[in-house]
Amino acid sequence: MKITNLFIKSVKKQPLQASDSLQLRSAYGIEGDVNAHGASPRQILVTRKEDIDPLNIKAGQLRENIMIEGISVEEFQPGTCLHIGDAKIRLTYQCEPCHTVAHLVDELSQLDNKRGILGVIVSGGEVKVGDEVKATTKAYPVIEENHFELFKHFVVHIPEGKVVTYQDAIKGMGGYSAFLKKIPSYIEKLGYDYPVHRIVSNEGELTDYIDNQANKLHQEGVKTENGKANLNEYHWAEPALFLV
Repeated sequence: MKITNLFIKSVKKQPLQASDSLQLRSAYGIEGDVNAHGASPRQILVTRKEDIDPLNIKAGQLRENIMIEGISVEEFQPGTCLHIGDAKIRLTYQCEPCHTVAHLVDELSQLDNKRGILGVIVSGGEVKVGDEVKATTKAYPVIEENHFELFKHFVVHIPEGKVVTYQDAIKGMGGYSAFLKKIPSYIEKLGYDYPVHRIVSNEGELTDYIDNQANKLHQEGVKTENGKANLNEYHWAEPALFLV
């Protein structure tokens, strides 16, 4: 098993750039990549060459970061740990086919379970084209591919005395900016037995749909002023949620 291609996305909404090597950082992602974030289960996308060759799809067209040749279907599954030199990648869940790749096939369903598998960086290191890849199957629990469950997983890990932003929450549930409108309904569904009061706007502003948010934060030592929490002081930045 080996790496055949590497790609990095350094600018949002722009094509990926081919590279001979990538620097992976533990609990963060690819150095210089726009998708790097400690809370995200989508730090990296790995694709199996044997899945796309029959579809005449070229390397990079699925917007993957790493393409691997020689790995079996049984090995290439969520929960597998990929070992590439000193680097370790936990495969989290299948990357869903979407409109960005729909033009590559006649039916989007042709890419079901072939778009690649997302992952997080457990151990960092440099990876290069041609590097050998080893796989340990069932190394980690399989993550449920459900945005609400991922949101709950994120919320329960927010520590007392800290706040997170909407953008952090979106990253933590593996979503996109469009998921912003889902957060109020997810908070209501989750209920106040969970620490949803620790979620603030991207500027630190308190929300108007969480009861007694300021009081709850004050009880945990988070000071607010003019309806805002100081992100420089209280922000839980880039938490590592998927390392174990």
